[in-house]
Amino acid sequence: MTYREVTIHQGGQVHLECKADGVPAPLLSWVLPNRSTLTSTVTSSNRISMDTNGTLHISVTLPTDRGVYRCVASNSAGEASASVRLHVSSLPPVIQQPREEHLLFAVGWPVYAHCSARGTPTPTLRWRIPDGTLVRPSQFLHGNLFVLPNGTLHIRNFGSKDAGSYECTASNAAGTSRRT
Repeated sequence: MTYREVTIHQGGQVHLECKADGVPAPLLSWVLPNRSTLTSTVTSSNRISMDTNGTLHISVTLPTDRGVYRCVASNSAGEASASVRLHVSSLPPVIQQPREEHLLFAVGWPVYAHCSARGTPTPTLRWRIPDGTLVRPSQFLHGNLFVLPNGTLHIRNFGSKDAGSYECTASNAAGTSRRT
């Protein structure tokens, strides 16, 4: 029996191989952490599936997927197994800039307010502007306000009507972080 450990980021794909030789050719199956058994199917629409060659696939890993996966090969002569312990890592978003920042601009000047975040899975960013509208990266608003792909808020021509509180929210499956 063999044993190994695998760590995957939440939301990532997992491919666990299982190979066995024998005469007659062994049947392969996987025993999942919840004790259910999976055998190969040609087509499977489930998030967790198994190839005819014995490889187990998890399309989008969730924290609940952690645990021991046991591959079992069996034929009329006996049975052999190998286990894999799967760890699923997730990190809530951490915004790289200060939580609060006060910026002072003259009317007519361009404004840049930065917001970038790290986390696993990759966080999604949204800016809430003073009128309550949510703006996402690569989105233009009113021809004057744009959020760059990296999360930076840009106001081309700052006017007194643009003054107020702008909130950036970074969120992923593990949590949410904000800056104002």
